[in-house]
Amino acid sequence: MKYENARRGLGKVFAGEIVSIIATIIGIIAAVIMSVRGTALQTDGALINTSDIVSLLSAIGALGLTAIAFILNLVGVIGASKDDEGFKNALILLIIGIIASIVSTVLATKHPNISGYLSSLSDICQLFVLYYVVCGCLNIAEAKRNTGLAASCKRARIIILIIWVISLVLNFLNNSSKAKEGTIGTVTLILGIAGGVATILSYIIYLSVLRRTIDTIG
Repeated sequence: MKYENARRGLGKVFAGEIVSIIATIIGIIAAVIMSVRGTALQTDGALINTSDIVSLLSAIGALGLTAIAFILNLVGVIGASKDDEGFKNALILLIIGIIASIVSTVLATKHPNISGYLSSLSDICQLFVLYYVVCGCLNIAEAKRNTGLAASCKRARIIILIIWVISLVLNFLNNSSKAKEGTIGTVTLILGIAGGVATILSYIIYLSVLRRTIDTIG
């Protein structure tokens, strides 16, 4: 099998993950800004904090990039699933994850606890999306008799699982802390940044596997 659908699909997934990393970085920046008091500006008699403006714009930018990343991932995984069954599991979890994320956002104001748990569910789904995509890459590597890539895929699965378990614990603690405080405090900020850094690290390993798989297909 030539795996042309997988090659094109994984190319879109690769692009989507690059966008996702950028969105995560912007999200971290927004969290930092929200924790630091900015310079106040006077506009139409109302006192506006510049940190609020910048953090709002950052949040909107991160949300837009996240939407683009999801579309690229969705289209890519759908294409790749035509060549390998492993990608179909990733597709199902990708859809469940985005639904949980949307509902979490809708309930964030009135039901922060439920929103936090749904956010964690979305993170768990994202973990297994990465896991099953790597499984699909492993299947391709074995079919192409690329033992080096196959070994890398197996290591990547373990490393990604470890990193994401750490990230999920941090995010869960972050959501719990945020729900209790009602505002973004120091503990919440630290946990949020640590979770974001762990997520970015897992994406870097994931991107390496995707790139090598695409090159193997040719």
